[in-house]
Amino acid sequence: MGKKKKKKSKIITSYYDIESAEREESLFFFLEHLLKARIDLHMETGENVYEEEVNMYLADLLHSVLSSRFDMASKPYLSPFDIDVRNYINAHPGLRNEYVVYKENADFGLVYDSVFLGFNHEGSYHDRVMPEEDIRPRVAQYYLLAASALGHLRGMHETLVQVLYTLAQQVKEIAVIIRKAAGDYFDFIERLTTGSFYHLQKNILSALEKNSYREKVDTFLRLFKEYKSQATQEIKQQILDIVIEIKKINPGFEFNEAML
Repeated sequence: MGKKKKKKSKIITSYYDIESAEREESLFFFLEHLLKARIDLHMETGENVYEEEVNMYLADLLHSVLSSRFDMASKPYLSPFDIDVRNYINAHPGLRNEYVVYKENADFGLVYDSVFLGFNHEGSYHDRVMPEEDIRPRVAQYYLLAASALGHLRGMHETLVQVLYTLAQQVKEIAVIIRKAAGDYFDFIERLTTGSFYHLQKNILSALEKNSYREKVDTFLRLFKEYKSQATQEIKQQILDIVIEIKKINPGFEFNEAML
């Protein structure tokens, strides 16, 4: 038996801007608002050699929340307990695994502590195990360990190694920047007014209707071509049925049934 192919998740790369009525790249949305948060906090980029790269890393990290890359269920090594992380690494030795496990635990901790602050669901292990714990020192330590592992793999001059070291050194400041961006710019639902939602819904329905109309016209043309080469009663009825559906969307559509 052949191997069953795993269905790939669709990664979101763009979003619909209601105000401009245009599609925008979601990665640059996060980058733009992280930079705005820095300005608001008077923590502008430029004090550290790798801050631009750190900004891109953080934008990509936040963007990953929209995609399958941030899927906890597929990452058994994510845990709030150091012992679980260490046990996983002991069971799966190697610098590559150390880098991935420490980095992704640090990423998860940073996003949890910065974006989803105060939104623990009932029964969450954070509520039961770490109700008052400051997890930023742990996040910093994991970024350091990830940087060290990657440094041994690629060399200490690798840009990502230096980015991870910078994250470790500045994790408190970075958490403040992300919190500011998340609080001021990521509250999509609160910013979506009733009027905006109505127009968004109308635009979506209009787009779906146009797509449906094109598909039905394509079907009509295909059936009509088939009918010309093989005039059967079955194809004739299919043509008449699709014409009715097309006229429901576009009453101005004309077709002379006597042609059949």
